[in-house]
Amino acid sequence: MATAARPGALARATMVSSSEPTNLSPRTTRQPLQRAGDPVLRKNSTPATVFQRLKSPRSFPNPGCDMGQRKITTPVGALSLSSNGRAITRVAWIRDGAPTQDCPSDPILDAAAREIAQYFAGSLTRFTTPVHLEGSTLQLGVWKVMRAIPFGQVLTYGDVARAVGSEPQAVGTACGQNPIPVIVPCHRVVGAGGKLTGFSGGNGIETKAFLLDLESGQGRLL
Repeated sequence: MATAARPGALARATMVSSSEPTNLSPRTTRQPLQRAGDPVLRKNSTPATVFQRLKSPRSFPNPGCDMGQRKITTPVGALSLSSNGRAITRVAWIRDGAPTQDCPSDPILDAAAREIAQYFAGSLTRFTTPVHLEGSTLQLGVWKVMRAIPFGQVLTYGDVARAVGSEPQAVGTACGQNPIPVIVPCHRVVGAGGKLTGFSGGNGIETKAFLLDLESGQGRLL
């Protein structure tokens, strides 16, 4: 597996506890994590306005679509967004064979598409669109830790393994199984010493490096 050293522009995240507008199935007994370090993130620690406004089932008319989908174009390739009408359930690169069925009436897809565009434009550092994650207890624990890593910071696989009581290799597998990349930032988990290892989306490690460089202010062209 190819590896590359990071230039040291990204700070190491501090593990503390946080609450996110995230639906997890099944529920875990771990205490929620809070975001560390960034005063903006601390200020916005309550559920986002978008989540509060859209959480009623009656707010999500989605005629003709059992699972709303939207195709968007980003600097790291075309993405397919999937929604269950209340939360984002999947983000996939189109080249991976993800089907697309645009459902223009879904406000959750509107919110996610808008926030992803703002993220790549450099004007958004924290996603507030709700997500719904399903997986094993280990997977949900790893994904929850990833969501707590602030913009512009990283944790190692070892850091995450200690936080969830597992092993780095198992954490790497759970990162690779993350169904909502970019929004659930698996790219912020790196190897020991800041090495870039294992990213299954887009162009692999090149895409991971692009996202980390974007967050560190060292944007590059793919």
